[in-house]
This record gives sequence, C-alpha cells and structure tokens, in this order.
Amino acid sequence: MASLIYAKDIPEAYALANNEILVRGVEAASERGNVKFINDLLVVVERPEVALAEGSPHAFHFSLLAETPNEVWRIGGVTGVFEREETYADRFRKPLDQIGKGVELIRRKPYSRRFCVSVARPWDVLSRTPPALMEIYVQVLEAADADAVEQEDGGGRRREERKEVHVTGFFRSVDVFNYLNLNLNGLCELQELICRETGYEKGSIAAHLVNAHYYLRNERQVEKVTSSAEARGATRKSEREAVRLGGLIKTEHLPSGWRETLELIYRQGLQTETEWGEVFERKRRAKFAHRLLLEIERPSEDMEDDKAPFTRKYLEEYALRYVLGTTNLPATESEILYEEGEAYTYASRARYEPADMGFFELKKPVDQLYHAIELLRKDKRTRRATIVISRPWDILSEDPACLRGYVFHADPQDPEALRITLFMRSNDAYGATLANQFAFTRLAEFVAAKTGFESVKLTLLAANMHIYEDAFEFVEGLLKPKMPSFGEFFS
Repeated sequence: MASLIYAKDIPEAYALANNEILVRGVEAASERGNVKFINDLLVVVERPEVALAEGSPHAFHFSLLAETPNEVWRIGGVTGVFEREETYADRFRKPLDQIGKGVELIRRKPYSRRFCVSVARPWDVLSRTPPALMEIYVQVLEAADADAVEQEDGGGRRREERKEVHVTGFFRSVDVFNYLNLNLNGLCELQELICRETGYEKGSIAAHLVNAHYYLRNERQVEKVTSSAEARGATRKSEREAVRLGGLIKTEHLPSGWRETLELIYRQGLQTETEWGEVFERKRRAKFAHRLLLEIERPSEDMEDDKAPFTRKYLEEYALRYVLGTTNLPATESEILYEEGEAYTYASRARYEPADMGFFELKKPVDQLYHAIELLRKDKRTRRATIVISRPWDILSEDPACLRGYVFHADPQDPEALRITLFMRSNDAYGATLANQFAFTRLAEFVAAKTGFESVKLTLLAANMHIYEDAFEFVEGLLKPKMPSFGEFFS
C-alpha cells in the first residue's frame, strides 16, 4: 500500500519513515537478514538542509557525490558485461556529464521537464550490489510566495519571478534505518550544487522508495528513533499544496484513477510554459501536478474508459510492440520493431538497445526483462528485479524517454500479487497516461504469468503529470458533461 510523508526537514523525514515501517511493515526473509518492509513510500522534505538525524547510525556524513568508492557508496560491476566498480559520481558524470548538461538546460528553459539524471544501468539487474538510486528528476518551480526580483538584461531592469529547484530521487530499495538519512542528504547536496550553478533558490526534495525496509536486528534502535518528537505525525496538505509538493491517488481501476488525475490537475494544477509550445501553438501552456503518486489495486479489471482517446486495438498493439517488444525470452535484436522515425521504444531500452554496446563499452547486450524474470523465479521477494529505460544521452535529446525505469516486486499484504512500480519524468494526463498504464498492466501480467504470481497491481510516480491547453475543453467536458436541453431530453 503506497504512502506519502511530508516532513519539514531531513531529521523529521528520517524519524517519520522509520515509524511508518514500524507501524505498517510486514516481516519477510532476505539474503542479509530478516526485514520489516513496506512498498512505495514517497518522502517529501519541504525545507532540506544536510543534517544527521538523532539515532542515525553514521557518525559522520558520506557524500553521495564522492568520487572514490567508500563503505557506503560502491556500485559493483558484472563479470563478462561491465566489470568496473563505480561511484554515484561516475554514474552522474561519466561518460557524459548529465548534471552539467541539465544545469545548462534549466538556465535556458527553467520550465523544462527534461532534466533527468540516469543513474541505473542495464547490467544492474545482474549485479550483486546494484545502486539503490535509479533516477533523479529536477523540476524548477516559481517560488510559492510568488515574489518577484529585478534582473539586469541588455534592455535594462526587468522583473522576474523567483525560482526554486525541486529534486526527486527514485530508489528501488533502501534500508531506511541505516541509509535513508544519507540518501536524503545526497539529494540535498545535489540540489545545493544545482542552485549554486543556476542562482535559483532551494525548494523541496523527495525520495520514492519502492521497497522501504529495516532489518529486524535494528528494531530496538528504530523504536528509539520513532519515539522522538519528530515521529509524532506528518501534516496533511491541501490539494493546492499537494500539486506542488507531491500527492497520492489510490483507486481500484485504471479509468477511475485517470478521472481523479484529470480532476486534480484541471481544478488545482500549477500553470506553466512548455517546450512543446515551440513546435505546437496550442501546447504552449499546461496545468500540472508535481510528483503525483498513483496506486491502482486491480488494474487488470475494467481497463478502458469510453471517453479516453484510444481504441482497444491501439492499446493492445502499443502494449505489445512499444512496451513488451516480444514474448520470447530472451529477446533478439530482430524481434524489437520500430516505426519510421522512432529512435527507441520502451521495449528496445528494456530488452535490446543497440546503442548500449558502444556508449557503455559493454561486452554483450543485456535483456533486462529476461533477467528480472529469472530473479523473480528464484526469489519472489527479490529487491533487484529492476529495468532501466533511461540512458545518459537522453539529457541531450529533444524528446527523451518519459518512462525512466520500473521495478517488479511482491506486494507486502498480498504475496501472490506482483506489483509493478514505475517512474516517469513526464506524463500527459489526457493524451497518454491511460494508454501507458494499460500497457504497463499488460507487461506486469506477462511477468506474473512467467513467475507464478496470481494477480498484478500497479504504482506510478509521475514527476510532472500534466494537461496541455489544447485538451482543456475535452477534459472539462469529461469532468462536467453538458446537460441536455428540455427538448433534447424528451427527443
């Protein structure tokens, strides 16, 4: 069951997250000791500053940006594929400086949705020590108080809204007691670096933990942490605040989740300029929700909405060709099909991406989906069944992948249900998300059938879930259907 925590600072976030697992967690066995865990915890920190929380086991801070491996940040290679040991700094900056390119991008276009740092790699699914952090998304927002500052330009002084940098990390798995504090500090450090380079102010940070756990051997220490004042409870947010900091929608079926999403964004969404407006006039502006977490409990039932702009034929074809690619395991290059003009598909990125060999200097390609299925066959509770769709070169693209990665994992409350959790940097609420979720459900059903699960559930975090202005009229009609006239009613 997905959950959302708002915290004023990092120590409070640390205490609240540990408390959430203590109260709601389910016990399970793991390779490194028995754990208590929950799935899909979104932790939002409103005013982040690097700090070590009371009770955190690390006596000093290990920087996420460290350039040499240390006892905390060390990413293992894979024999016969990619054999070098790496740090997060390597993943951020080599062989392409994603942070530097992203900073350049938001200086030019603060409203861009393209500042993503691809951290995970295709071979991580084979690694014994893959990174916990898979992806980072950076969103610039106008300051909430909307004060303006004066800036100098060639024509003299002009007024400009203050801008804030908001950072979101997507983590496949985190030992919350031992490492959440350091991971949040790491996101905060990255935020500070970006603010120094751009001159923008600090906004919030957030971490989506697909598997949030602590080891039972640490439970007494966790109880001490959660007895502190910081663990007394998080403040609820209004819808207006939620679309800025992060919101949660829970529902049974895809269509109801779609309609609730449209309702929230259309009624309460933040307004912004878009890069697509440079190409399409009627997409120049959009309304959006920042960090919208959507949980669908029964996505395989009642999958269509008769008001959605998709046919069943299109949905099934999109799911097979663009997302799954082929039902064969493992996939071959010839089985991944592209339409004219496509540089990639979600299937190619997951299963056979030709560009990987040269860019990463791989010794052989990796079908991530095949290996994730093999992991689940061996252990349904694995925390390593991950797929990365993003690539470092996306930061240079005008049309980077919206889907950045996903994780398959057993549901804590229903161990016979396979949950797929996905992270999207950007998602069109009217024109794409329902088709995306249909296809992701079909993908999860395929994996469930291969691994012995009986049903599937879906969780999606969209860092920017939006409605373009050219869809406003359609959305308004869908949310508030026109009443027939007296004559029309009786005719």
